[in-house]
Amino acid sequence: MKYEIAGILFPYSLADTFSGPVIRIPDNGTMELEYRNYREERISLVFRDVLGLKYQSVVCDESGWAEDQAIEVIDSEWLRKTCAADNLNPHDFRHLIIGFNERQMVVEVLFRTMEETNHPMHPRGGSSVA
Repeated sequence: MKYEIAGILFPYSLADTFSGPVIRIPDNGTMELEYRNYREERISLVFRDVLGLKYQSVVCDESGWAEDQAIEVIDSEWLRKTCAADNLNPHDFRHLIIGFNERQMVVEVLFRTMEETNHPMHPRGGSSVA
């Protein structure tokens, strides 16, 4: 399957991920993702109003998409179908694919907002990035 993608401002390095990603789902609708980049800096993100999550070990997906980057899928069939099932507007949500080449992992998430946290796995504080 080919994706129509948009470049997004993802200010976090994904190259040569030192450790992680670690995914936690603390309560309904929230997903926490944490990893350490090549500088061993902790990157901790919280996704809110999560509708779906896919996590897979791959070198490259079937579309030929290269990893070590984050992309947003435009007009995502997965997002449309998920929103239709719950009578939600798909334009209120995003479909993000995050590739971790060093770890040979891809995380896909359907969500409304994403924010960086100042402390590992605590959604208080931090600055909004979406």
